[in-house]
Amino acid sequence: MFGKQILILGDSGGPILQWKGTYWEQVGITSYGGGCHHSDPLSIFTRLTYYFD
Repeated sequence: MFGKQILILGDSGGPILQWKGTYWEQVGITSYGGGCHHSDPLSIFTRLTYYFD
């Protein structure tokens, strides 16, 4: 991720993308975002390669 990104409520199910030089590839799915009201919010992601190869 670029810099410090914060997931908020409603972001769950959205894609996590990685730049591959000439295109973006989806590498994950957002599972949980603690929100922006915490000094160090918890963010949980699902890695797609765990399920697909």
